[in-house]
Amino acid sequence: MAAPVRKQQPSPAEILDLIAARKAELPGLLSRQNEAAEQSIVSGDDAGYQAAVAAVAAQHREIERLQSALVGANARSREMAEAQQRAAAAAVRERVGKILDQRVATVAKIEAAITESRKRLA
Repeated sequence: MAAPVRKQQPSPAEILDLIAARKAELPGLLSRQNEAAEQSIVSGDDAGYQAAVAAVAAQHREIERLQSALVGANARSREMAEAQQRAAAAAVRERVGKILDQRVATVAKIEAAITESRKRLA
């Protein structure tokens, strides 16, 4: 059975780009809403205006959703950076531990050699 494919989460920069793109679409939607408002006044039918208002509201909800996603992405990025820092610190501790173990063995050999040479001189 194949492992489930995990969806790649967008980075904070990608989410910011999406927010900017959605905000850039707002003036066009608002313009269409104004045109639809004028049409509804002339024709008495407000279905087009209601649709335009719904489109603007949906765009605002999408921007709010993206802003919430940005908060989550920033938190994930911070957690990931902290985890990388902990992993790097653990790797350093492991390397230092190995070096100290090697040095302890070398010191033990030197001390044994000194003790042996003192025994021979005595």
